[in-house]
Amino acid sequence: MERSKLTDIGLNEEQINQVMKLYNADIDPIKVELNDVKTENASLQSKVEDRDSQIDSLSKEAGNSQKLNQKIADLQNEIKQHDEDAKNQLHEAQRDNAIELALRDANVRDSKAVLPFLDKDTIKLEDGKLKGINEQIETIKADHDYLFNLDEPAQPSGPSSHPTVGGDRTGGSNDVATPSQEAADLNKFRII
Repeated sequence: MERSKLTDIGLNEEQINQVMKLYNADIDPIKVELNDVKTENASLQSKVEDRDSQIDSLSKEAGNSQKLNQKIADLQNEIKQHDEDAKNQLHEAQRDNAIELALRDANVRDSKAVLPFLDKDTIKLEDGKLKGINEQIETIKADHDYLFNLDEPAQPSGPSSHPTVGGDRTGGSNDVATPSQEAADLNKFRII
C-alpha cells in the first residue's frame, strides 16, 4: 500500500497514518514469521554444508574401508532426510503465510479464530497461489458469518432504542399525563 494512492483518494495525513498502522498491524506478524523461516533455512543450509564437508573428508580418509563407506552412506541418507524435512518445513511455512494473507483478503476478523475450520491438508500452494482455500472460506463465511467483517453495516432488526418524539409510555394519545393520572396508573399495578 502506497501513501500516494491514499493521498489521491482524498485522505489527509492523519488518516493515512491510521490506515498505514492498521495495514502494518496485519502484515508485521507475517513479516516476522517469514524472517524466522529465512533464518531457519539459512541455519539448515549451513548444517548441510558442514555435513557435506564431513562426508568429503571421510571419503578421502576412507579409501576402500567398508566400515567408513557405510558411515558415509548413512550420513548421505541423513543429509537427504534433513534436506527433505527443511524443504517441507519451508513449504509449510509459505503455505501458512499464504493462508494468512488469503484470510486477511477475505475480511476475516481474527484469522486465529478461522484457522480451526480450515482443512489445511486440502489446501495446496502451487506456483505461489493457493488451491482449495476459496471454497473453504465461502463455506465458513456461510456457516460462521460472525467471523468476517461485513461489506455493509448491519441494520438493527429489533425495536429502536431511540425514543420517538411525541410518544408516550402508555401507547395512547400524545397528551401529556398529569401527576394525578400517573398516580392512578401506578395504583393499577400496586399489589394489595
